[in-house]
Amino acid sequence: MRIHERTRPVLGALAVALLLTACGGGGSSGDSGSGGSGPAYPLQAGYKALLTAGQSHALTVTGSCPGTATFTATPAIAATFESIPGSSSVNVLNGTLTNCTVGSLTINATNYYDANGTPLGSVTPLVSYTAFASTPPPLPTSVRAGETGTIANLTVYTDSTKATVAGRVFLAYSVTPDTASTAFVTISSQGYNGANVLVVTQLTRYRISADGTLSLVDISLVYSGTSANQYLLTKV
Repeated sequence: MRIHERTRPVLGALAVALLLTACGGGGSSGDSGSGGSGPAYPLQAGYKALLTAGQSHALTVTGSCPGTATFTATPAIAATFESIPGSSSVNVLNGTLTNCTVGSLTINATNYYDANGTPLGSVTPLVSYTAFASTPPPLPTSVRAGETGTIANLTVYTDSTKATVAGRVFLAYSVTPDTASTAFVTISSQGYNGANVLVVTQLTRYRISADGTLSLVDISLVYSGTSANQYLLTKV
């Protein structure tokens, strides 16, 4: 997969969203919103448990470039982001691709959360510094199939000085039916460059069970512009 320098900060910010936005963060606080149906799933508790435990996944890659990948997120530890105490988790995505201009993909970033597990931002060394303009509210306590919501807008900077804006990322979530006792929670991440042009859309899908357990299903990446590449990373 070829990553052009002019879009690298935005792509790096989206890659880190595998945990920062894979489970959400933001949206409407409190109980489940209107418009849903079926069983209620404790999304907020499940998200916090996933953040505490961390993640480790083997993935198969299909689409424009086939291959394999791994994604890990370390269990959260105490940390501070922009003077706000909370926790952090190191996220690493490693991929080996075939029939591609670039045969490997490695992204390493640290995500930051407040004391309630609400995401504050992320740092990708030598690539980008991403932060919410204002702290979003916590995830809903519970959700039902059919519900959707906006999570937040993030500003992507080239570094922590925030002198240069490289783009922005728009986050949203949706809940769709699965089985009688599970549902899918999908987080959409749309990345725009500094000219406000959409360059990549990421859809990360989790299965949520009645007790709030979140299990990764797959991650879809669709690039816009000159590459127009598409990838599906499916959990093995």
